[in-house]
Amino acid sequence: MIKIKYSLIFFFIISLFITALTRGVYAVAPFDKPIVPECANGICGYCDLIALVNNIIEFLIYFSVIVATLMFVYAGFQYLTAGGKEEKIKNAHKIFTNVFMGLVFVLAAFLIVDTVMKTFLPGGETKFGPWNEIKCGN
Repeated sequence: MIKIKYSLIFFFIISLFITALTRGVYAVAPFDKPIVPECANGICGYCDLIALVNNIIEFLIYFSVIVATLMFVYAGFQYLTAGGKEEKIKNAHKIFTNVFMGLVFVLAAFLIVDTVMKTFLPGGETKFGPWNEIKCGN
């Protein structure tokens, strides 16, 4: 029992250390563009609708990663404060598993769509460029 507590405390300290070292990574890819794009001359077209859908999808992916991180923290807190009670430990494990599988599902879905779009869209040498950037004739 004591060995488990020490290993959990060690894991927690290592996690905090890794988080402190990588805090600059979180600021690298913020969602800093508006969700609703500006329409040219106040008239929205098909291209603006596609840009809106793309922005919503990107926002939801960023948001799901943030929510998953918070849920991992919550599950870790539940695990650390379980006090050896099997029911609370099983609940924390269930949260960990569900959050991990949900995050894998969200990221894998985007990866599959991204790979298919990059593979089948024409483009020659720019085939593996950003397919989801909307280029309108504005």
